[in-house]
Amino acid sequence: MIPWNIPHTEGGFMVPTHYLTVDRDGNLIVPKELAGRYGLTPGASVPVIAGEQTLFVQRPISHLNRIYVEPTNRCNFDCATCLRNAWHEDAGTMSEAIFERVLDTVRALDPPPEVFFGGFGEPTFHPRIVDMIAALHREGARTLIITNGSLLSTELSEQFVKAGLDEIWVSLDGASPESFADVRLGQELPQILDNMRELSRVKLSHNSTTPVIGVAFVAMKRNARDLPDVIKMAVARGAQKISVSNLIPYTKTHSDEYLYPATMSRFPGSPVTVYLPRMEINDYTQQAMVDILRKNYQLSIAGIEVLTPSDRCQFISRGSTTVRWDGTVVPCPPLLHTHTGFLDRRPRTVHEHPVGSLNDASLMEIWNGETYADLRGRVQRFEFSPCTICNSCELPESNLEDCFGSAQPTCGGCLWAQGFIQCP
Repeated sequence: MIPWNIPHTEGGFMVPTHYLTVDRDGNLIVPKELAGRYGLTPGASVPVIAGEQTLFVQRPISHLNRIYVEPTNRCNFDCATCLRNAWHEDAGTMSEAIFERVLDTVRALDPPPEVFFGGFGEPTFHPRIVDMIAALHREGARTLIITNGSLLSTELSEQFVKAGLDEIWVSLDGASPESFADVRLGQELPQILDNMRELSRVKLSHNSTTPVIGVAFVAMKRNARDLPDVIKMAVARGAQKISVSNLIPYTKTHSDEYLYPATMSRFPGSPVTVYLPRMEINDYTQQAMVDILRKNYQLSIAGIEVLTPSDRCQFISRGSTTVRWDGTVVPCPPLLHTHTGFLDRRPRTVHEHPVGSLNDASLMEIWNGETYADLRGRVQRFEFSPCTICNSCELPESNLEDCFGSAQPTCGGCLWAQGFIQCP
């Protein structure tokens, strides 16, 4: 989503980043640099959300902006909260031929889409991950990666900086070996923190501002209180971004750990809007702010409207697609692998949903194909049954059909689309 009128701060003042002009016929003229970056090409259908004081403009869903690449589904960790505990699939690693198909797509587009290495394995396990990043960097593509950080040695940090990696996200779900052990491998935490500090040192030695370091935290009952300490540790080691997501329970044990049962059962939105100023959180305001946030109010903070995310696929809206290690193309990371999770403590099987394969066609042929284009439009309209709220029949037990008669994949039970889960 592109908040056109949200400025950035410079020296304490609010300064617009760009200006749109209106021609004599009343048409908005968008600067070429913005139009190219956000896919605002002639004839594109551009969704707009009209707020009280703000226009929120979304990129056209026809514009390919990001490619998620799963280089491998192998991993050196066995995390308790991982989707890998809920599937039965063979392990594999992306071939050079499949990656070349991804690279061909980047070469063909101007501006090139960014490439995010992730999926449901450890990307640094791929023997050519540095070569992949370097090849994409030469073509002008931004590159991002998410990692558990355990293999981020001094040598690999040097290679990432020299290859031109733009952003690296490290998964940290605890502030101590004990709390980290509840989710991942507790004994690895000190080494991961040392690796982050070493990456910051390597960046400094090369006078490089990249890769920008981010930390991804999955919040649940057992670790939510660790979040302030995790942020503090991350910032001390050079992190500039923190992404917090809720937990998707992939086991019955973790179905009691998620933090949003009451919120999930409520319809989003309220006829009441609360207009807040900038406020200091202290002993006088803390409880009042907590009580306000617990309600379903619409919020405006210092004149900036806060949209409640619901019925919106962050992957479709971002203009992204996903390539599995074997070349299978799916609309989003959650549909990479068939797996079982829990929706409101009830088992739900999410079936993978291929829209093509790079073994058979180019990525742009798949992206522009009628089937995939229709699917993106259907997800954008989001005419699915509200399974996260209702969940009272047997249909939410899978994403194959819903009570509105929607075709596979049915996204009404997707926690990403309701804003509970987010990826960096």
